[in-house]
Amino acid sequence: MKNRKSSISSIDANIIVLACYLFSLLLSWLNEARYIAWLFPMIIYIIERKSEFVKKHSAQATILFGLYTIFSIIYTFIFIILFPEVNIFDINLSNFAGSLLLLTTLIALSFAILIVITIISIIAVSKTWHYEEYNIPLVNKLVPRFKKIMDKIMQNNNKKDKDIIIDTEIEEKEIKKRKEVDKNEKR
Repeated sequence: MKNRKSSISSIDANIIVLACYLFSLLLSWLNEARYIAWLFPMIIYIIERKSEFVKKHSAQATILFGLYTIFSIIYTFIFIILFPEVNIFDINLSNFAGSLLLLTTLIALSFAILIVITIISIIAVSKTWHYEEYNIPLVNKLVPRFKKIMDKIMQNNNKKDKDIIIDTEIEEKEIKKRKEVDKNEKR
């Protein structure tokens, strides 16, 4: 790998990738923060300009934790629909045995998925720390699509920014011309 620096404060690319995976992993373990675990790597993807290594892994982390977020939302809705009477402090289930089995299964499934994501993240961090390419199975297949969508969004935003700059420059020129005309008329 030729370029081992990120465009983000010239920090080493592997440190930025480590932050992408580990910060998102930390958020995914926090109950309510798991819904935004994908946001940090996406921000890194957007602001990174130089390192393809960082862009690729931030895209993978965004997709990995984005999929976990989608799973968490679906899981939460299923949980709310099936167990509306369950709250944190009191379990009042009408059919206790069957409901407890279903509840335990849902919780175990959620925990198992989080453990798998944790293992994948740890493997990704250990590989990328040494600047090894690591493709997360299944997730890596979505990276080209993700990059294409993000690049298109960023190009549209850049085009809008350029249009705004051009419009501003035109307005400034018109203001200068008006001031000159006003000066000439006063003379």
